[in-house]
Amino acid sequence: MRPLLLLALLLAGPALRAADPVAPTDEQVLTPFLRELLLKSMPQPLGESGHNWGQQREVNVGVKWHRLRPEVVRGDRNDGHWTKVRVEAVDPANTFGFGLKDLKSPAPNTSTFEATTTLNVRLTHEQQLWKAGHRLYAGEVRGTARVSVKVHGEMTTRFEQTPGNLLPTAVVRVRVTDADLTYADVKCEHIARLDGRPAEVVGDVALRTLQRVKPSLEASLKEKANAAIVAGADTKEIRVELDKLFPGRGVLLKP
Repeated sequence: MRPLLLLALLLAGPALRAADPVAPTDEQVLTPFLRELLLKSMPQPLGESGHNWGQQREVNVGVKWHRLRPEVVRGDRNDGHWTKVRVEAVDPANTFGFGLKDLKSPAPNTSTFEATTTLNVRLTHEQQLWKAGHRLYAGEVRGTARVSVKVHGEMTTRFEQTPGNLLPTAVVRVRVTDADLTYADVKCEHIARLDGRPAEVVGDVALRTLQRVKPSLEASLKEKANAAIVAGADTKEIRVELDKLFPGRGVLLKP
């Protein structure tokens, strides 16, 4: 893990060392480095899924006459119950929090850790009901929340020598092995043609009713969210060219 800590120290710069005259712990060194890496690789939206969205079926759309003989014309038209869910980060540069502990090095250039991340998110749930090309209903629910996720993760680092460079390039990758999501400060922004405070009140009542009447649904949604976090939190490889380090800073290049 020592090469990784050296890399993190170089990227953190003298500000970290000047702020604390006592030698920083491994967690203190890596926390800002990992936060920056995760922030740069954070997708937008965080996640999006749909059920039957865009579904069509063949229906009768008209009649074509051949003199006195009619011919039924068929074509594809929108049909069914469409649903779509979208989760977006809200101002991640300022609302994304990251804390690191239990840092270990089970193998050379490999680190495992436990981390807690927090982030403000906006969730949009849209649904439409179609029947043979006619839209019978369209509605949207939007809300925000403060989401906290405890994760166990692994970070690997390797070094590649680039032709023409004196120093090697560090290639860093982070992945999450398991996650536990909780949420707070839920606020509904729009529901059933209501906005602002009325939407917030109705949304709060609906959420409390759901938690009381159908707690298994909330547990199922959290389980799916945890699985999605594990699947989606595998960052792309981040390349750090050590030859381009300025005093206390590095240049992060996209793959």
